[in-house]
Amino acid sequence: MAAGTSARITMPVLDALTAAGLVTRDVSVSIHSGQPLLLTPAGRSTLHALGEAPDAGAAAAPPPVSRHRHTL
Repeated sequence: MAAGTSARITMPVLDALTAAGLVTRDVSVSIHSGQPLLLTPAGRSTLHALGEAPDAGAAAAPPPVSRHRHTL
């Protein structure tokens, strides 16, 4: 997610990210209002190691379907 987006994640995902030490929550904002998440140094390091996300508009094409029958 880019900074400032209004993307939402589930509580189990938030719990997992928090437990892994990758994010912290801005508790000055109500969870129902959409709490901002802050990357920890470990979160930034992990995100950097993953590299850039693929372009969302350039979805991978599905694998071709074989038109040949295989017989045993």
